Amino acid sequence: MKRFLTLLLILPFFVQGQTSSWENNSLNERAFVKNEGQYDGKNWQSNNEIKFALSQQDGWFTFFTEKGITHRLEKLIRNPNKKKGGHNSPSRVHLSQLVDVFFIGANNNVQIIAENKTSHYYSYAVKDAETKDVTNISNVSGYKKITYKNLYNNIDIEYTLHPDGGIKYNVILHPGADLSQIKMKYKTSHTNIQGEYSSLKLNTNGQLEINSSLGNIIEHKPVTFYASSKMEIKSKYKFTNSILTFDLDNYDNTQKVIIDPWVVIPVWDDGDFTREVETDGAGNVYAIGGETPMQLRKYSSAGALIWTYNTPWDTTGGDWLGTLATDNLGVSYITQGTGPEIERISTAGSMVWHTNNSGFSVEYWSITFNCDNTKLIVGGTKSTVPLFFPIDFYAMMYDIDPSNGNVLAEAYLDTTSFGIAGFLTPVEVRSITSSKNSRYIFLTHNDVGAQDQNFNVCTSGGDPSFMTDNTEHLGYKCENYLSSSQNGGGLKALTTNDNYFYTHKGDEILQWDVNTGALLNTVNLPGGSANSSFFGLVVHCSGLDVDAAGNVYAGSMDRVVKFDANLNVLSSANTTGGFTVYDVSVNSNGEVIAGGAILDNGTSTSRGGRIEALNLSAGAQYALTCCDPNFCLPDTLCNTDSPVTLAQNVGGGTWSISPATAGFNTGTGVLTLQLLVLEPIRFHTR
Repeated sequence: MKRFLTLLLILPFFVQGQTSSWENNSLNERAFVKNEGQYDGKNWQSNNEIKFALSQQDGWFTFFTEKGITHRLEKLIRNPNKKKGGHNSPSRVHLSQLVDVFFIGANNNVQIIAENKTSHYYSYAVKDAETKDVTNISNVSGYKKITYKNLYNNIDIEYTLHPDGGIKYNVILHPGADLSQIKMKYKTSHTNIQGEYSSLKLNTNGQLEINSSLGNIIEHKPVTFYASSKMEIKSKYKFTNSILTFDLDNYDNTQKVIIDPWVVIPVWDDGDFTREVETDGAGNVYAIGGETPMQLRKYSSAGALIWTYNTPWDTTGGDWLGTLATDNLGVSYITQGTGPEIERISTAGSMVWHTNNSGFSVEYWSITFNCDNTKLIVGGTKSTVPLFFPIDFYAMMYDIDPSNGNVLAEAYLDTTSFGIAGFLTPVEVRSITSSKNSRYIFLTHNDVGAQDQNFNVCTSGGDPSFMTDNTEHLGYKCENYLSSSQNGGGLKALTTNDNYFYTHKGDEILQWDVNTGALLNTVNLPGGSANSSFFGLVVHCSGLDVDAAGNVYAGSMDRVVKFDANLNVLSSANTTGGFTVYDVSVNSNGEVIAGGAILDNGTSTSRGGRIEALNLSAGAQYALTCCDPNFCLPDTLCNTDSPVTLAQNVGGGTWSISPATAGFNTGTGVLTLQLLVLEPIRFHTR
């Protein structure tokens, strides 16, 4: 019987469908990827070049060289050697376990032949460990099968990907092959951080055991048979001095024989999840997920994988993973939260630019565009240099140049401080979206508010148009599904239309007036979940979007719920397998894309990342009308002052006064524009 390595629900993305929706299985999207430099040195062998690599799951890779293969397992832990108050050592470090299998006495002219090229391709951002410079290796091919041709005389080894998951490798003995030539030398190596260990032995069941601190690898005894008749030949391993050989009963070596071992590698990593999903104007789907590294993937509107971009950020290197925004043309922007680092990725999956920005405790946690995608706005945080107490933490909004990633302007929105006498967690922009009248709506840990598009036209640093209590008071680590190695990140908990904006509290959806910030309505989210902690609210699900018809779509623990504009429930669609939703996005074909995972970040097993297209009869994608009627308020005027010209930020339109009898108050001797600006004067576009 054919055996294969079982790998179920362990990859960063698992795409499924519902009625009239596309369906795909990311286990079938895996491939043996050609190494173009992105994996150099990952096998800790400078003189043994990696030819192909297979990313099995977050934290587990298999590398293929002319001399053999290497399994590499990774796990991120808190640094056990970090001293309290120490600043010269990282807070978290990663354990590494490598298992090398060398082909002893193999032919020097062995060929590794790749077959069955995939229709999708891969792109890699590679960061220099010393300079931190990032380069891009794009359009890397993947294959479904690789074969070591004539590894020994008349002997091949082929590796394939089983459609149900895993690697199946076959030793192929062609007629006349000498079985005794096959010798596989096993060697283990690991980091030395927290008592890592490894050992090898042949157990009483005839299995090869590789026991390590990161789990046990079992190679079950081989199943051997004639290729033509499938008749089984009794076979077993021999394992002496760390060299594995095969022992077969008498067989006819004039026939083709298949030796088919089964290798089982432990599943323990918890980094497998889908963080965010976006759609472009053509209906293509973009998603980020995984941790080692974080990946960006593009799917067609029918669910076919087009490309995978491997970012330079992973949690094993201490990165705190950021967020994603994709414009109507399919250009994507992604961040590393605490770098702060930001990248622009082309529609073809190649890095256009990578920018490392500076500033003490500057962080990037959420992204949005303005009405026509010409402005890129990032929400995050910033703090004062900690020379004196108290230290101020600011919720920030950054105007980023889309052509190079540089900061053009900043807006200070909300603030908290901590000092010797007490401690308040930093306040940050956790979610952001654009709204009508060229404004941005933001959600911080404590407040919701609006900020005009042109930050510094009227005042240095900008002032929110309005800001009010968000009723949530989020904890600093405000969710239970982003990486457990970082203290929070961006939430997809905010969306807006022409009249309202909505926020997501995990178990409730709130409706607000988009012009004034007044709270209008609060409803329970069917199937939603959140809990209050000592540090604040922790949400267990998220994701909000609207369509052009005014409907609101909210992610829940096992479904996506459709509301009308006033938050009356219209319908819902359960996710396949009941996975928890972290983000939703209305597509251009009536579908709603949901992304999330089966398990939260508290599990020690695979989380089961998911993407699914749900048919919820959604309206067209909501689009803003570009109009900027905002103008700067003048100071208080006396009746002896010269006239003041009010200039809107964008030309066009007409001024009108309502009511027409409104005028200046001269009886008090003071002339002000307060009444006229806040209530009667309105700017109307033509």
